[in-house]
Amino acid sequence: MDVSDLSSIYVKPIVRFQQLGERAFKPIEAVGTGLLFGDHKFLTCWHCVSAKLAADEVYGIPYKQVESVDAVHSEMATIVDIERDLNGTDLALASIPLRADPPIPLSRVALDWGDWAMSCGYPLPVSTKQEHSDDSLVMTHLRVFRGYVTSIYVDDLILGTPSMVYELDMPSPGGVSGSPLLSSDAMELVGIVIGERARSIPGTDEFLVLSLAYHLEVLKAARFPSLAGRELGEFF
Repeated sequence: MDVSDLSSIYVKPIVRFQQLGERAFKPIEAVGTGLLFGDHKFLTCWHCVSAKLAADEVYGIPYKQVESVDAVHSEMATIVDIERDLNGTDLALASIPLRADPPIPLSRVALDWGDWAMSCGYPLPVSTKQEHSDDSLVMTHLRVFRGYVTSIYVDDLILGTPSMVYELDMPSPGGVSGSPLLSSDAMELVGIVIGERARSIPGTDEFLVLSLAYHLEVLKAARFPSLAGRELGEFF
């Protein structure tokens, strides 16, 4: 598996759409990144898909590109049956009419301090208009980030129960939440990126910004109603 496989098969931007008709959707904004795995299953962060939507709005994955290779068109696959991890973490599972084949490999070994890792997602989306019309357009671009594990600890997360996380010397700008964290050598799934955490440097006005991602064991232990309470690790 390489980066081209990640973008073409597994890693997708999440966009909030307004439904104009049975098969007509207007993109409003990109809200994060998610991971296709197995048979019609989609994994992301709960905070990416937990906002209360208007009656005519849905979350979806755009799958047709127009004008530019980075342009998100209104043709999309709807994300439905969104559930939060029963363990209370910031992980969400949903159903989608797309399939990832072969399944993305899940690592048997967690990262350790100093290990290198990479993520890929859709940061810094731009909401704009199409060039020759007033139709809305959401511009996204896949980016790859690489860094190393600076620490492993239980974090008192704002949007989830305290959980084991990797702290990473790696950027995770807005839109990357929900991205897969992969081991740099084997390209196997070792966690899910949550976002960035700024820590103040004592005695200064400066901050150290590091990324957080759920530890492999937290990901494997996630449970969802649609999985009949079974752990997520059994489905990779």
